[in-house]
Amino acid sequence: MAHKVISHTNTFGLLGVCGILILGFVLQFIFDEKPCPLCLMQRIGFVMVMFGFFLNVVFGPLMHHYSFILLGSVFGAAVSFTQINLYATGEGYGSTILGLHFYEWSHMLFMAIILAVAGLLTLPHLTAKQIASYKMTQFDTWVCYVAFATVVFNIFMTIAECGLTSCPENPDTYWILTFFSSL
Repeated sequence: MAHKVISHTNTFGLLGVCGILILGFVLQFIFDEKPCPLCLMQRIGFVMVMFGFFLNVVFGPLMHHYSFILLGSVFGAAVSFTQINLYATGEGYGSTILGLHFYEWSHMLFMAIILAVAGLLTLPHLTAKQIASYKMTQFDTWVCYVAFATVVFNIFMTIAECGLTSCPENPDTYWILTFFSSL
């Protein structure tokens, strides 16, 4: 019973992180909030978290997969904390959601993920027999496709914004648009 709860928690964790990155796309395209370099690094942290959840969904919840989730969360929390400190005395970067900037929300989400994984690690884990019989559900497969598409779209949009060089500190346009307009 506990292994099904852990398995479903990993699937919904993967789906939740996909939702966070998709929300970033909504802010980027609908509200014209182009991500700064620190925002893109936070997205890397979320992708690392997604990778750990992805491994757990595909191969079964194994303890060593949680290390990717924890490393991604610690990395993302450190980057978002840096951004919080950079804008602590000023207006901040970007618009707010319920009074907080997206990087402040990111910090809280990374910390919540760390606490959630710590809770998951206290639960009994799969035995060798359960691991051998582990199978993904149709829903798990669908969530993995969504996660893969989200990561690919993130990579494509980062290249479209920055090109193959370092990203501008305060982006106002996409590199790909300036590249093609100069031809």
